[in-house]
Amino acid sequence: MAGAPARSSARERPLVTHAGEHGAHVSTITLARPHTLRSKFGAAGVLASSLPEAGPTPPPRPGSLPAVPPTSYPRPPGRGALPAGRSLTRRTAPQSPVAASPRHGTGPRLTMAAARHSTLDFMLGAKADGETILKGLQSIFQEQGMTESVHTWQDHGYLATYINKNGSFANLRIYPHGLVLLDLQSYDGDSQGQEVDSLLNKVEERMKELSPDSTGRVKRLPPIVRGGAIDRYWPTADGRLVEYDIDEVVYDEDSPYQNIKILHSKQFGNILILSGDVNLAESDLAYTQAIMGSGKEDYSGKDVLILGGGDGGILCEIVKLKPKMVTMVEIDQMVIDGCKKYMRKTCGDVLDNLKGDCYQVLIEDCIPVLKRYAKEGREFDYVINDLTAVPISTSPEEDSTWEFLRLILDLSMKVLKPDGKYFTQGNCVNLTEALSLYEEQLGRLYCPVEFSKEIVCVPSYLELWVFYTVWKKANP
Repeated sequence: MAGAPARSSARERPLVTHAGEHGAHVSTITLARPHTLRSKFGAAGVLASSLPEAGPTPPPRPGSLPAVPPTSYPRPPGRGALPAGRSLTRRTAPQSPVAASPRHGTGPRLTMAAARHSTLDFMLGAKADGETILKGLQSIFQEQGMTESVHTWQDHGYLATYINKNGSFANLRIYPHGLVLLDLQSYDGDSQGQEVDSLLNKVEERMKELSPDSTGRVKRLPPIVRGGAIDRYWPTADGRLVEYDIDEVVYDEDSPYQNIKILHSKQFGNILILSGDVNLAESDLAYTQAIMGSGKEDYSGKDVLILGGGDGGILCEIVKLKPKMVTMVEIDQMVIDGCKKYMRKTCGDVLDNLKGDCYQVLIEDCIPVLKRYAKEGREFDYVINDLTAVPISTSPEEDSTWEFLRLILDLSMKVLKPDGKYFTQGNCVNLTEALSLYEEQLGRLYCPVEFSKEIVCVPSYLELWVFYTVWKKANP
């Protein structure tokens, strides 16, 4: 919006008042828009240039995890259900085959329109006087030339909505017990954030003036940017929202099995994300060390089988320890292709060739390979399962994942030497029920086993992660 707006006088009385549902009353007020208020965003100030004209709803982010229970967050890392017989790289959900769609090398794409969602919360020490708060804050929104609609409930307080002609808006919810919430959406521009912060500062100061003796806790969260060119938000395994410091899309392609992204983080370096699931960052040597036994094992002269591991981290570290032979079975060539170019701090040069002096990489489904090795009587000193995390429940949508894990466990035990060890990840340490369910599965294998577990902090996961060591129980 450009140019000075037409002058209008403030109306303190509602233009429209009618009864809403459940006894609610709705009032609509057109607030004055002083012609003297101007900024480079237009005469109406911060919210005048917020959201662009409404367009079609953007499609879901490619590779978002399936089978999300209603009203829940998108599935956290490691929860994807894998069909029996499908061998995918760590912590990833299966996807229907899709056409390859290369988008790597694009760099940051921050000019794309996005919405900035800001919040400001007050917990008053006494009951909230809704009318006083609305009247006291009115002039702040009045400066923006917004239309106010007020909904009232006899026992549930007030809801005021402030709407600008361009579609930007703010919601003010006043609960009678003292909770006051302000939600504001605006266009996410470089200077826009300063304007929004200024508005929120004014509201915070005015609220303290209106309730000098009762303003208790005040909470302003960092704004959430929605619809941005670079997705920075992922939930942890136990459902907490995390914002990563992503500043660049390094690589983005769809393979026949999954969406593959490599994003750059200021803290963690390049991060491999498969189907919307954070897998491994260049900072995450702790993960690789933990799933190899945390430095307690002697790999020299040993035969090792890696299931998954397309990022090359495990293979790279084991090759340094002079094993006899390492066989890595990874189904997705495109994961390897992306990582050998953009995750070299993790994989070194081991993925440049599928065969080396002491290793080979098979681009195959691991289930047929395990069955073939078991039939041939081939055995390994170590089997490292770098496929998927433990499911979080026994719900129907997780059944195929449990079946997959049980099959992998049984086949792995069949190719493991009597004194060999099987390493795998579990899940987030907070998911105690899921971990207990996994440990129950260990007691149902064709042969008796024992296990130990270790809790490790993997930097990019931003949560503690459990790793398991499993071995065959010695005959009495």
